[in-house]
Amino acid sequence: MLDVQIHTISRPGRTILNEIAFTAQPGTFTTIIGRNGCGKSTLLSALAGILPYTGTVMLDGQRLSEMHPRERAQKISFMLQMLKSPHVTVEELVAFGRYPWRNHGKSDDEEQHIESAIRTAGLEELRHCFTDRISGGEQRRAYLGMQLAQDTPVMLLDESTAFMDADHEGQFLKLLRGLCTERNKTVITVMHSMENAVRYSDQILVLDGGTLQFAGSPENLLETDLIEDIFGLIRYRASDDDGNPKMFFSVK
Repeated sequence: MLDVQIHTISRPGRTILNEIAFTAQPGTFTTIIGRNGCGKSTLLSALAGILPYTGTVMLDGQRLSEMHPRERAQKISFMLQMLKSPHVTVEELVAFGRYPWRNHGKSDDEEQHIESAIRTAGLEELRHCFTDRISGGEQRRAYLGMQLAQDTPVMLLDESTAFMDADHEGQFLKLLRGLCTERNKTVITVMHSMENAVRYSDQILVLDGGTLQFAGSPENLLETDLIEDIFGLIRYRASDDDGNPKMFFSVK
């Protein structure tokens, strides 16, 4: 379990967030939403150990701040919002995920982890392509493959479906959802689509005004006025293209 009790999160020269408290249980999908500039990426960076904060972040009873970077990298993986495109193959990028587990070279089960990650992320046809020669959405899947190879219990993703069309976005989010239910992963992601946040999340965090305005289930969020007050959205129910009932949102 990830237990977050943060008092402040700061970037050089200013404090971005105050009083952030929530828990993320194993096997659950948590989405962070909020207006641009509200601190969503800042929160993920703090949880990843990149930004300083006051307070405590505990993973299974152990303080993340007291972990050696190598140990923390075995517990938490992080997909940044802005991804680099090194001139390496997708397979080589995925293999980078095994670095925190290496002692003196490759282990016997490393190839097994890499192959499993490539298969799960659907990268078989891209494995020999260079990451600077593929699309933005394909790069996201390649970096997800690296996270899968890293095999951490907690996975952080900042705008993981950026540069994806609606079909690929849905496939990607279903994959993340499956990692929670089938592999007991704790997934925490930043998302802009309210429809997808409500559809896929077990828990939604709403950031606004430098504080955490809400932490709870999508159902409980829909019972509040926050979606209209903060995002200016009106919710309604309709059928999707397959005829299934779904929650939609429009600007009021």
